[in-house]
Amino acid sequence: MSAPRSALDLAASKPGLALRTAEFVGLVTNLVRLWRNRKAVAALSELSESQLLDIGLTRDDVRVAATSSFFADTGSHLTRAARLRAGDNLRGLRGP
Repeated sequence: MSAPRSALDLAASKPGLALRTAEFVGLVTNLVRLWRNRKAVAALSELSESQLLDIGLTRDDVRVAATSSFFADTGSHLTRAARLRAGDNLRGLRGP
């Protein structure tokens, strides 16, 4: 024989309204962040080559970010590209 399930066990096994609300807010927050990053990439595409190089990016970095999937994190892509280029410059491997 098994012991009867208590009301507490049943309540813990079903996602509550608070959890579903938190998941929804997280989803909306991520979508807003993705949309803002897309706007930032559009603004970066209007900068000159020298302005892009000042922040560690190239026109190709911006083009790749702009043509990536909407759900791809363009911010992390551009951050990674700039950090890699900065590391190369510190090691004396200057690129374009």
